[in-house]
Amino acid sequence: MSYETLVEADSDNTKVEIQNIDEPVEGELLIQSPTLFKEYWRKRNETHATFTIDDRFLKTDDICRYDSEKNIFNS
Repeated sequence: MSYETLVEADSDNTKVEIQNIDEPVEGELLIQSPTLFKEYWRKRNETHATFTIDDRFLKTDDICRYDSEKNIFNS
């Protein structure tokens, strides 16, 4: 899978990316932040289903697209 970083906030190291599914400008919205929880307590299966394989990003299940100015829209 390829990723496109859309937002990277320097103040708290938050990243918002779109994981490409079919088209280069549409895919699942992924979020990474040091303030984001890292796992579900005692729920390994839910944790693995909710985060990317490398545990870097939370998968939101929102399919989004972005325009040339990297504005994000829910598809």
